[in-house]
Amino acid sequence: IDVVVVKSDGSWHAKLQVKSSKNKVNFWPVGSKYRDFSGPNNFFVFVRFVEREARFEAFLVQAEEAIKRIDRTEAECRRQGYKKWAPCYYLPKDQLTASALHKRWRTFGSDR
Repeated sequence: IDVVVVKSDGSWHAKLQVKSSKNKVNFWPVGSKYRDFSGPNNFFVFVRFVEREARFEAFLVQAEEAIKRIDRTEAECRRQGYKKWAPCYYLPKDQLTASALHKRWRTFGSDR
């Protein structure tokens, strides 16, 4: 866990696992123990630097959602005969879905 977020009255909390890149990448290595981070209040935050705009961009993904996506990607890579490498989370290619994950980060905690 990289960050624990707690509502000031203690009624809500979340645990964040942050993965970052200094480049505008579309994937982030998550390590071989990514499945250990499952839980209803656990989230991955994928951060990348957008150099041409001199800003960071973040995407918030609920842990179970990220784990399922990583598992699907790993299975597809094995089917295609790729050798095993570090598991990665790939940002959805669908721009609407990627935008929704970005919006989740910007509004995180505001509905709690």
